[in-house]
Amino acid sequence: MAMGSYNRNATVRIPFQITDGGVPITDVVPVIEKIVLPSGAQESGFPQSMTAVDVSMGTYEYQYKARRTGDYIVIISVDIDDETYVSLENFTVKTISSSGSSGSSSCPNPPRAESR
Repeated sequence: MAMGSYNRNATVRIPFQITDGGVPITDVVPVIEKIVLPSGAQESGFPQSMTAVDVSMGTYEYQYKARRTGDYIVIISVDIDDETYVSLENFTVKTISSSGSSGSSSCPNPPRAESR
């Protein structure tokens, strides 16, 4: 599932929830197995356990400092009853200046679309 787009050097919060039929599983901790960088190389220092956000709801997160621009792939695993389950997440990192407006824009607050 795509997690969205972030600015370079931002902290990306990678979320994960463990459920079985909508019921939270509370006795396991998911692991970030790998983070694949935009170059295709793997980030060093993995695997790493995720941090509990709300164990009673089976929710966890991992905070990652994104230093390079491009598309990232996150491989998350969890072991339940001697079975390993794997999930893929992805996100994109861009430079701050690539947000769609140029630095020389005469409009400091460009219009945005909102639902009515």
